[in-house]
This record gives sequence, C-alpha cells and structure tokens, in this order.
Amino acid sequence: ADTKQTFPAKKKPPALKHGNTARKQLKSKPTLPGLSRAVSTQGSVLPVSSQEPSVPTETADGQRQSPPELPGWGPTSHPLLQISPSTPVPSTARPFPGGPGDMGTGPTAAPSGAINQMDSAESEMNGSASEESQETTTSTIITTTVITTEPTPVRCSVSFYDPEGYIDSTDYPPLPRHSFLECTYNVTVYTGYGVELQVKSVNLSDGEVLSIRGVDDDTLVVLANQTLLVEGQVIRSPTNTISVYFRTFQDEAVGTFQLHYQVFMLSCSFPRRPDFGDVTVMDLHSGGIAHFHCHLGYELQGPHMLTCINASRPHWSSPEPICSAPCGGTVHNATIGRVLSPSTAGNQSGSMYCVWAITAPPGQKLHLHFEKLLLAERDRMVVYSGDSNRLAVLYDSLRADSVPFEGVISDDSSIRIDFLAEEPAASTAFNIRFEEAPGNAFPEQEKGKEQAL
Repeated sequence: ADTKQTFPAKKKPPALKHGNTARKQLKSKPTLPGLSRAVSTQGSVLPVSSQEPSVPTETADGQRQSPPELPGWGPTSHPLLQISPSTPVPSTARPFPGGPGDMGTGPTAAPSGAINQMDSAESEMNGSASEESQETTTSTIITTTVITTEPTPVRCSVSFYDPEGYIDSTDYPPLPRHSFLECTYNVTVYTGYGVELQVKSVNLSDGEVLSIRGVDDDTLVVLANQTLLVEGQVIRSPTNTISVYFRTFQDEAVGTFQLHYQVFMLSCSFPRRPDFGDVTVMDLHSGGIAHFHCHLGYELQGPHMLTCINASRPHWSSPEPICSAPCGGTVHNATIGRVLSPSTAGNQSGSMYCVWAITAPPGQKLHLHFEKLLLAERDRMVVYSGDSNRLAVLYDSLRADSVPFEGVISDDSSIRIDFLAEEPAASTAFNIRFEEAPGNAFPEQEKGKEQAL
C-alpha cells in the first residue's frame, strides 16, 4: 500500500527554435543511413510513422509499467509521400536529447506538432522571400524606355530665270504624314533689273510660314511675310534676285498661295527731302540727277547735287544733304532773305555769339522786319546801321521797351545784326526778314530820324 508509483517523466516537444536548428544541421551533414534507405530514386519520398509511441500500462497490482524500449524506435511501416518538384523536401528531425533514440541507434521522426510548427515557420520564410522577389519584379516592369522621333523635313528648291512667270504652291511634292515641308523658290534675272512680285492669292493655315526675301550678296533681307501679305500687294527686290520661303507642318489641308513675278529696271530710291528745303529729281535710273535747295534763311549742309550710280545695284553718289540755320554769315548784293535763330541754339553747351553782315546793291538800303522775336532772359540782340558795331544802333533788345512794329531801315546799303546768348535755350527763336529798298523809300522814317536828331 505504501509502495510509490513512479511515472516516467514526460518529455516536451522541442521548441520551434530547436526544430529550425536541427534543420540547419541536417543541411551541413551527410545524409543519415536510415534516411537514405527510405528515399526513392524516382522522387522525393520520406518514411512516415503510422504508429504512435507506446504509452505505459497498469499491472494487476496497480503499478504502471513502461513498455520495453525497442532498439531503433521508429516507424513500423513505410508509406511513401509524393512531393512535387517545386515543394521543398521536409527534413527529418533529429532524436530528442536524452531520449531513447539518442544512443546512436538511428534517427527518429519528430512529433507531428513540431513538424507543423517548422512547416509554418518555413512557409513564412518562403512567403517573405516570395514577396521580396515579387516587389523586385514589379519595379523592373515599371521601368520603361521612351523613344522620341522628330519629324524629318521634306525639302524642295525651285529656280526660275524667265522674265515673267508664276510661283504656285501646288508645285511642291506631296507631304508625307508626320513630316514638314520646306520649299525655297529663287527668281534671278539679268543684271541691272530687279524682280517684282505681285500677290495673286494667299490662304495659309496657322503655323505656316511664307517669307519673301531680297538677296544682297549672301545676306537675306525680309521684305514681307505671311502677316503682311494681301492680294494685289507688290514687292520689289533691291537686286536681280528674290527668294520665296515656304514651310508647313500640316498633314492635311496644306495652305496655298500664288505669286506673279516679272522683271523691272532697277533704279535709285527717291532721295529724302531735307527739312526746311526741297529736292528736284531728273531721273531715278542709273545716271539720274537730284538737285537740293533750302528755304530762305537756311544753308545746305552737303552737296547740292547727287547722281544715281551702279546699274546692278543703284544708289546715290552721296548721302542726302540737310538744311540748317547758320550762326551768323555774310550776304552780298542782298535783295531778299531771312535771319533765323541758329539750329544749334538748343544743343549748344556754352555761350553763343553770332554776327550777320548784310549788304544791299549800291545805292540801295535794307529794310528789316521782325516777324518773330522770342529771346531768353540772358539773350541780347543789337542791330547796327552799317557793317561795324561802332555805328548807329537801330535796335537794342536790352534798351527797347518793345519790338518796332514797322521794322527798321539802314542809313546806307549795309546792316549788321549781333546776337549773344550766354546760356543758349531751346525757347529762343527769331525770324527777321530783310529786303532791299530804294534810297528814297520810307520818307516818314527819314523825317522821324531828323526830328530825333
């Protein structure tokens, strides 16, 4: 009755970590003899135990008795498990430490719970590796290469040498799709002649270019383009060659145009008329002459006459002259004229001193009429009767209260005008007209002078 019953200590199944350690050891060691006998050469086959380990039984006296340990505790039958080639081969667990199979008698199958846990861990590891492989593959698919091809131009060039003809847009070749067209039309005529273009029709789409250019040596000068072209417009070349450039990007509904060209004799352009002057042109072609002259009171700065030269590229022999009012001067045998405020009065940086000496024909006098007289505060004008500033004063702007409405008359045939501006201003302006007068003219003024004396 007092006999103690002893029970064999229950062994816990190995943890997941131990199972994984056993798997790693199997990979580095050669295959065990028992496992090699169980694996078939035709496929991956593993022995699986069909019996559970024996459990202790009770005897007649109530004591538990452990069954005798059998050497090589393991499976009694060998059913075969077929595994597909893509499924990893399950590894056989090593015997538990301290167990009956740890005596070197042979490997034993691990409990089913441990095998399930190892399979679960292996599935997680395989799943993680599969996800990483899938992510890498996805990023590789996203990477793409874009190849951009630019449209190739279709170029055409047409040259004309006839004295008259047409440039028609229907002359260019068919335009392939996804390409653009560039056409150049050159018209060349005899030396000494130019090309005159007249726009007959023009109907262009947005983005199309039509440019008419003059050719001067190797330089192209734009004479007109698509924004300024209208039907009936005439464009002339400066030389014997003209160039028409057309470009389109349209696949359909290409713009159209038609130009008529003919020759004309080249000539000089009409010369610029000078301010306060005029010009008279005899001929604009090569050999033609232009005469220039200025209004009263102005002097011509430059040549009085220009000649049109160079038949192949006509131009004037010199730049056009200008007319300007001088600061002082001398006039002999004066019959009529003007004294004007100098043209450089507003641009002068320092003081200005101008003297005009005017002499009438012998036996004649000079009459001055002040048509306009605007002087700055520091300006002064003095009129002398004679050619010296030591003679009688006819008018002094500093002493006179007003400008004489009737004007002044010289005592003899000469008169002198002095103008002094310490600080020239643009507001200064005067216009004094002079003319000859008979010696017995203006008797009233002569009587006034005698009474004043």
